[in-house]
Amino acid sequence: MIDLGLPDGSGVDLIRELCGGGQRSIGIVAVSGDDGGSARSKAMEAGASCFLAKPLVDLACFQQVIRTLVYQDTAPKPFVPQVVNTRLQLDGRAFVDDLGHVGQQLEKALQGNDRRELRYLAQFTRSIAQTAQDHELMDSASAFMARLRGGHAWHKAGAQVLVQVQDRLVDTPAI
Repeated sequence: MIDLGLPDGSGVDLIRELCGGGQRSIGIVAVSGDDGGSARSKAMEAGASCFLAKPLVDLACFQQVIRTLVYQDTAPKPFVPQVVNTRLQLDGRAFVDDLGHVGQQLEKALQGNDRRELRYLAQFTRSIAQTAQDHELMDSASAFMARLRGGHAWHKAGAQVLVQVQDRLVDTPAI
């Protein structure tokens, strides 16, 4: 599994590198919270076996993808209990940890005008907001991403996301 929004490089480039030697014996699952459509096509063109959009909310779908990739041949498959209609639940502790991480990193990146780090943080914030079904934060992070891509008024949009993240950390009870 390779997240396309890696903080230290491109997941698409990593997939391309892994597939560059010709035949590969492993399945590559590309995942991304950037569901604008181009992420999927770029991953598949680079050689990914399949693409899953984040957040991954359907455990049965995830399990089916993994089973398909692992048991590609016709050999007998070991019994693995099938999970049916099980939606993944938000892990509150992980959510708070992620918000804390985003807050710290976003503050540093805004001060340093580190646009590469800001693009990653905008995407990551959007992904965790989507998982938490926090539409206000998700919309702000999406607007921040768009402004970073467009190259205009991105600092104010980033500051707005930072304030929202900090507000959520204050309002979220200790878990």
